[in-house]
Amino acid sequence: MTSVDNSDRRFQARRLARQSSTLLTSGVFTYAAALLLNVILARALGPSEFGAYVVAFSITNALSLIGLLGVDWIMLRYGSFYEGTSDHPRLRKTFHLGFLISGVSLCLTGGILIALSAPTAVHIFHSPALTTPLRLAGLMVPLLGLTQVMLYGVQAFKRVKEVAIVSSLLQPLVRIICVVGCLVVVASPTSAFVGLLGSQVAVAFMATFVLNRRFPLRGKTAEIPVREMIKFGIPAWGTKLVENLRAQLFPVILGSIASLSASGIYTASRKIAAAPTAVNNSLNRVYTPIAGDLHLQNRKEELAALFKNVGKWGFMLAFPLFVFLITFPTDILAIFGEGFSGAESTLVILAFAMLFNFLTGPVTSTLILTGRSTAALVDYVIVVVVEISLGLWLIPDHGIVGAAIAKLVGTAINNIVPLIQVWMSDHMHPFRRDHWKPSIAGISAGALSALMIAVIDLDPGVPTAVTGAIALATIYSLLLILFRFSVEDKEALVSLLRPGRKRADETPLSD
Repeated sequence: MTSVDNSDRRFQARRLARQSSTLLTSGVFTYAAALLLNVILARALGPSEFGAYVVAFSITNALSLIGLLGVDWIMLRYGSFYEGTSDHPRLRKTFHLGFLISGVSLCLTGGILIALSAPTAVHIFHSPALTTPLRLAGLMVPLLGLTQVMLYGVQAFKRVKEVAIVSSLLQPLVRIICVVGCLVVVASPTSAFVGLLGSQVAVAFMATFVLNRRFPLRGKTAEIPVREMIKFGIPAWGTKLVENLRAQLFPVILGSIASLSASGIYTASRKIAAAPTAVNNSLNRVYTPIAGDLHLQNRKEELAALFKNVGKWGFMLAFPLFVFLITFPTDILAIFGEGFSGAESTLVILAFAMLFNFLTGPVTSTLILTGRSTAALVDYVIVVVVEISLGLWLIPDHGIVGAAIAKLVGTAINNIVPLIQVWMSDHMHPFRRDHWKPSIAGISAGALSALMIAVIDLDPGVPTAVTGAIALATIYSLLLILFRFSVEDKEALVSLLRPGRKRADETPLSD
C-alpha cells in the first residue's frame, strides 16, 4: 500500500478524537486549577515567599523525575505493546520491574534532598527559611514519582479516562483544597507545602488503586527483555529528565543569582504562557501510545497521517491562546496582584517560546518512539547548555527578561532540530495544507478583539482580559466555520460531539 486510504484516515481521526476529548476537557481543568492555585499563593504570600514555594516545588518535580530512571517510558512503550498482544504475564512483569527500579531510586533521591536541605537553602538560595520547605519536598519526591509510575501503567492500556480523572481532575482539586486549607491556618511557604504533601499522599493511593483495578498487579509473570528495556529507557529518561530540568531551570537560577521575588514573578508569567501547553500535553498523551503501537507494527503511513492530524489539531486549538497572550498581556497579569505588574515583556517573550512547542507538533515524542531516543537526548543536552549559558549571561543584567529570552532561544532549537531529524529519518512532518486556516483566523480574531476593546474603552485589568478572551474565541470560531473543515476534522468533531455514535467502518485495522 502506497498511501493510507480515506477510511483508514477517518478511523485514526476518530480514534484520536475520542481518546483526546476526555483529556482535552480535563487538561483545561488541570491548567485552570493550577493557575488558580498559583494566583491564590501569589496573592497570599507575595512575590518573595511565592518564589520560595516555587523553588521548592521546582526541585521536587526535577528530583521525582530523576528517580524514575526511565521507568515511565518503559511501562508506556512495552506495556502498551504487551497489552496490545494480550501478553498479560509479560505486562505484569514489566510493571514489577518498573516498581522495583523507581521505588529504590526515588527513596534515595528524596533522602539526599532531606540531608542537603539546610546547606542548599543557606548557601545556594541565601534563605534559611527555605530549609523546611526543602525537607518537605524530599518527602514528596517518592510520592510524586510513584504517582507518575502508576499513571503511566494505566496509560499503557490506551484508555485515558482513569488517567484523566486522577491526574487532571482529582490531583489539582485535592491540591487546591489541601493547600488553601493550610494557608488559612498560616500563610507561609512551609504551610503551603504541608498541604501539597498531604494532597500527594491521597493522589498516590488513588493512582495505585486505579492501576490495580484496571489490571491485577499480583499474578503470573514471564521473562521480559530487561536489557533491551533499560537500553531504551535510559536515553528516553535522560531526554525527559533534561526536558523537565529545562522547565524548572530558570525559577531555580533566578532564585539563586537574582532573588526569590524574581523567581516568583517569572513563574507567574510562565504559568500564563503555558496555557497552550495544556492543549498539546493532552493530545500528546493520547498520541504517544497509539503512535508507539503503529511504529512497532510497522504501519508507517498511518503513523505519518496521525502525526499530521495531531500537529494540525494542536495548532488549531492552541494558536488562539497564543494570540490572546500577546494581545492582552498587561490585563492578564493583573490577576496575580500589584506585585507582579511590569512583567508584560516577559510574558510576551515566553508566549512566543510556547509558539514553537505547538507549531511543530509532537516531534520529540515521535523521535523517541521511532527508536531515536539517543538523538532526542543529545538534542535536549544541547538545548540545556544553550539555555544555561544564555541565562547566566543575561539574567545578571536583564533579570526575568533575560531568562525569558534564553527560554525562547532554547525552545526554538528544541523544536526545530527534532523536526528536521524526524523529516530526514522518516520523511514525516506535522504540517497539513490547511494550516493557513487557523493562522489567518487567529491573527484576524486578535486584531478585531483588540479593536473592539479600544472602542468600548473598558477599564484595564481583569474585565478587559475576560471580555477580550470571549470576543477573540467567538470571532476565531466563526472564522474557522467560514473557512470550512477538512474530512479528518469533521470526523473528529463528530466523535467529540457524538461520542456514543457507532460507525460501520469503525473497527480497528488488522495487524
